[in-house]
Amino acid sequence: NGDSLVNLIFYLIKVVLAARVKAIPGGSYDSDSPDSEWNLIGVGLGCPGQSKGGVLVAASNFPLLRNFPIASNLSFLFEISLKHKISVKLLNDADAAIAAEVWGNGSKYSQYQNIAMVTLGTGIGLGLVLNGQLYQG
Repeated sequence: NGDSLVNLIFYLIKVVLAARVKAIPGGSYDSDSPDSEWNLIGVGLGCPGQSKGGVLVAASNFPLLRNFPIASNLSFLFEISLKHKISVKLLNDADAAIAAEVWGNGSKYSQYQNIAMVTLGTGIGLGLVLNGQLYQG
């Protein structure tokens, strides 16, 4: 169900944060301390299917999760755990991939105003940046 999926995502993010900190000498991560060296400020999720405003509208991979508010549910779990609000954004996976390629740190595609990316996975997706803006729809 949707709550189980949100709990799994929450757990995996915390595991990744803890593992990364252990790999850095002197690193520390305390999920109860907003002043820890690793202060999580946001989470971005890419998901196959349609999403709008943090809600998974429809995805063939998750047929039971129609109109499920993944972003707000995950944000709530982080707020309880970290004692402060975390911004959670949900995008179609192809949109998230093209956004990372164009606007990610050290991107070699940042100079392009129009660019497309075809993704292949359990389906075929298309991410578009048109006139310097992410096109969703």
